[in-house]
Amino acid sequence: MSFRQSLAANVTPLILRLGLAATFLWAGWGKVLETREYKPEELARLATMGVEKAQLAARGSGASARPSQPPRESEADRGAPADGGPAAPLPDPAAPKPANKSSSAPGGGQRFQPMHPAAAVSSDRADEATPAPIAPPPEPPKSARAYTAGDFDGPAPLKKVYSLALLLDARSRAAPATDGKAQGALWPSEWSKGMWPVYFAWAAGLTELLGGGLVLIGLLARLSGLSLAAVMLVAAWLTSVGPNLGAGFLGLAPPWSSFADWTTFLFQVMLLCAALGVFFSGAGAASLDHWLFSREKPAGPRGEDE
Repeated sequence: MSFRQSLAANVTPLILRLGLAATFLWAGWGKVLETREYKPEELARLATMGVEKAQLAARGSGASARPSQPPRESEADRGAPADGGPAAPLPDPAAPKPANKSSSAPGGGQRFQPMHPAAAVSSDRADEATPAPIAPPPEPPKSARAYTAGDFDGPAPLKKVYSLALLLDARSRAAPATDGKAQGALWPSEWSKGMWPVYFAWAAGLTELLGGGLVLIGLLARLSGLSLAAVMLVAAWLTSVGPNLGAGFLGLAPPWSSFADWTTFLFQVMLLCAALGVFFSGAGAASLDHWLFSREKPAGPRGEDE
């Protein structure tokens, strides 16, 4: 391999990895570890999804609204009557127990009286005839509470990753397009029920953070590059391609007049291409993948193989 071929095979993947790592480590760090203020409308939607921290920020929730534990009953209180009267006296253990006259013998001993077989059979049948207690029917599950903006006193800080959950929830519903035409949903409605938007948001944030770190050190670089490419493909669809579908440039890009939208779109396209470049080319020589999986074995002496 010539020197130029060696540079193309090893230095180019290293440059792509450094650019991807710097971008996705910054993006994943901001989503997973940083916080921002959410408006009451956003908090209401997150609380309805099931985000516990958003529910705790609602008015009336917290330690004061939780049901208190009933006090434990002491041994002295167990013998007291419910109306607050004097407690019943406890039996004296030293007092003699009354003798059973039916089973005592004239000499003071106990006399065995056998039970008639018919009485035993009738007793067993009486036990069998006793119906078992019927358990009460289970209570129907309680419906999830629908929060509103009025349930919150003001903004509250939460992780930035929940912004992506709100975006997925918004894209799962139809909305009017910029030209007045109705725009269909860009995200499956089945994936927007319950906590699914929150799960997808956390998956995207952790993929950016962990994938950027793995690409930086060159460990599992192909798998990490493919994961980052999938994240950028979904991001471009939800923010740039989907909202301008059929209306922008070539029906897939924002309009020419929107410079800010084109800046975001081109940034996403470049990251997508860089991630796919790492996936197809590999991590290169300066990586843990090369040191662990691609080390060349020393060649044997010439003439060994006939």
